[in-house]
Amino acid sequence: MPSWIGHLNKRKTTIGILIVSFFVVVFLFGVQDVGAVDQFGVDQVDQTIELTGTDIRLVVARIIRVALTLLGIIAISLVIYGGAIIMTSAGNEARVLQGKKVLINAAIGLAIIFSSLAITQFIIVRLGGAVSGRPGITAVRPPGTESFRASGSLGRVVRDHYPLRRQTDVKRNTKIVVSFVEAIDQESIINDTNGNGIFGDCLENQDPFSWEIHCDHLNTEAVQITVLTDEEENNQEAIRGAALTTLEGEDQEAFTFVFKPFNLLGNDQEAVRYNVRLTENIIKKRRDQDGDDVSIFEGQFTPFYEWYFDTDTIADFEPPRVESIYPNSRTVPRNSIVQVTFTEAMDPLALQGIINGEDNSFTHLIFHDPAVTGEWRITNGYRTVEFIGSEACGQNSCGDIIYCLPVSCVEEGCVDDYSALIRTADTQPENSFSAIPFSGVVDLSDNALDAGEIGVREGKPPVAGNPRLIGEEEDAPDNVLWQFRVRNEIDRTAPYVESVTPALDASGIRGDAPLRMTFNDAMWYRSLGAVNLHEYPFGVDGLEEPWFYLRAANVGEGENDKTVLRLEHREFGPGNRDLYYFTSVSSTVKNVTQNCLYPGQGPVVDVENRDAQGESSPTCVVGENENCVPVTLDPNTDTGCVQTTNPGQDGINLLQPDITTCIDFLENISVR
Repeated sequence: MPSWIGHLNKRKTTIGILIVSFFVVVFLFGVQDVGAVDQFGVDQVDQTIELTGTDIRLVVARIIRVALTLLGIIAISLVIYGGAIIMTSAGNEARVLQGKKVLINAAIGLAIIFSSLAITQFIIVRLGGAVSGRPGITAVRPPGTESFRASGSLGRVVRDHYPLRRQTDVKRNTKIVVSFVEAIDQESIINDTNGNGIFGDCLENQDPFSWEIHCDHLNTEAVQITVLTDEEENNQEAIRGAALTTLEGEDQEAFTFVFKPFNLLGNDQEAVRYNVRLTENIIKKRRDQDGDDVSIFEGQFTPFYEWYFDTDTIADFEPPRVESIYPNSRTVPRNSIVQVTFTEAMDPLALQGIINGEDNSFTHLIFHDPAVTGEWRITNGYRTVEFIGSEACGQNSCGDIIYCLPVSCVEEGCVDDYSALIRTADTQPENSFSAIPFSGVVDLSDNALDAGEIGVREGKPPVAGNPRLIGEEEDAPDNVLWQFRVRNEIDRTAPYVESVTPALDASGIRGDAPLRMTFNDAMWYRSLGAVNLHEYPFGVDGLEEPWFYLRAANVGEGENDKTVLRLEHREFGPGNRDLYYFTSVSSTVKNVTQNCLYPGQGPVVDVENRDAQGESSPTCVVGENENCVPVTLDPNTDTGCVQTTNPGQDGINLLQPDITTCIDFLENISVR
């Protein structure tokens, strides 16, 4: 073999080892606990070893990892030294052999260090789970740091549920509700126990009525509601109950399911903890291309979703009330939606339905004229019900169809008077607000709506004649009747984010810090599901993505309604981790006139002034271009990527082509 080939092989060996060493270095130093709790931007944070407030087992494991990292540095140095000996041997076989020996020993050392580091990392992850109380799939104790990728932060699989995660003092007579993102095959959750061929209903007009006899039952293989005990193995039998659903949309699909336990939850002596598990036996309505069933957890990290809550020792006999109405005693454009928010979570079975002017039309919430058709849908933690008309009247800036309320006048700008009615439920004679099932609007404990003197049952006024019409006698407690006006015009004004809390690029945020967004207009609550929370770096020490859910409320007076959106979230930076947080708001978020949010418009602050901005961001006023992202109305560059620590020349980094690019950009500058 010619000598130059021999030298080439030696150099190939050396280069190969150096390349392997490079990737080892990347592994050793590429994953760090970095960042600061932060919204819409980033702060630079020193790399540190977090010891304070951490379990001693994790401290020891992390010290071992650091020690192995130092050994890795020594091994890499030996690799470089051995390679240098060979490269400078000038054909001296003794030096070549010496260099090879150094390289071989260094490679063996690297293999040992690499294996040890992998084992240590595994131990850290397992200890982290043990310290936080986070169980495996079959464990019965609830997680200390709850986060479920299958939920997609209440986004990919589950849209909402009641009771809430870790909720306490849940009344013993409550129903349990789950809403999914995709339409569900009702037969996978519900057994047609009453035998009428419909999955998710009760036989009405039964006297006496029985939830167990006359209603369909829950499939406990799909939804398991069990008592959590201190026993290592949970052998509790799943609670039996009625399972009902209400169909939505033109295709009449099932997204929301209501479960009514046959017996009261808990007991009257102490709180009892219940776990609700949604299993992989729940099937999507839409089949795959071969027509086969698809689990809702297909492709998800875990094949289930679960949460727990604690019961009170008493049942709920307090009636719900109306908290706010939009619009009420005001004039709105034709493309407005209608919102009613209650003081507590309500039964979707009593509030969701289609008004179509036919005999099977929904009649618990109606308008003065049967020509007003559309659909009521529940949202906002089951506290708000929203109506959108069925008359298509154009498109918004996103290309979505806008739906309008009908007006009888034809001149542009003319006004029609509207009335709307909420019908309370009939009540049992022996109990103040205990409702007769399916007779009107009730909360999740089957208490009828109270709209008169607080806590006093005036009863449901009689429905005279056609239930699709508002009778003269129905304008009385405990019904709710209100008026507004609809103008023959379409409002195309786009909403925007006015301010955020915590402030832009805030750091050192406590784990339970409130996270809020204020919009400049009243928003369509159902569309707010497009708001998202991102945590970076992702999956540090095996930590799963944060769960969060959204709750909205309108504030302001007169014609100046604004929506404040709260993101109730898993603890920021759990276990004293330094992490970055970004929020994103898609253009599919809409206001009450169904106009899409312009994603580039929102609050920002100059670098020089950010330290003095206070707890919240400055208020963006688009019309005056004050404290706002300088959008250019160019769809290729106009997503507002709001951060203030690295704005770049002339603020160019504030604008990105889309949200995905923006989040990638923020993540990249987070670790610089």
